[in-house]
Parts: sequence; structure tokens; C-alpha cells
Amino acid sequence: MGVVICKKCGDAWTFRQAFVSGLMLQRKKICPQCRARQYPTRKSRHRSSMLSFAAFLVFLIIVETFQMRLAYSLVFAGFVLLVTAVVNPLVIQLSNEEESHW
Repeated sequence: MGVVICKKCGDAWTFRQAFVSGLMLQRKKICPQCRARQYPTRKSRHRSSMLSFAAFLVFLIIVETFQMRLAYSLVFAGFVLLVTAVVNPLVIQLSNEEESHW
């Protein structure tokens, strides 16, 4: 876990580059230094999915436990999404080749 590192050139991406790349819906990532195509590993896709699922569960449990009103729930949902988006680049690992889902 940590900063995203290109497997071709070995360059470490800045947090901002990894964050912006994580917001894109494309699976392939382009290294900002060598312009090589990089793909998230199966393990990091799994970690990212588990992070999102855990954030969703925390959101549901807290909203239901404290019986939050809709406005507060929406603000809390935005906070949970922001935290998830900030933590997600820390769990991404890249590979030169696209791995299967299974």
C-alpha cells in the first residue's frame, strides 16, 4: 500500500495523479512519465471493491443507528464518498498486463 508506481519506468505517481486517475472510469491507467498503459492488479481491484463496500456498510449502519434525517444523511454520504475517494489511490497497485477478473 502506498503511492502508485509504474511497473515499466518505476516512477512513483503523485497522490494527485493517482487520485485523478482513480476518478476516471477507464480501467487502463496511463503513466504520466513514460505514457505506458498500466492496469490495476486483481488484488488491488478486490481491495478497492472491499473498501467501497465497507464504506457503504458503515454509512448504512450509522444512518440507521442514529436515525439521521435525509439532509444529514446526504451530507454524511458525501463525506463517506470523499473519504473513500481519498483512500482509494492508496490501495491501487499496477501491472503491465490486464489480469482476468477471476
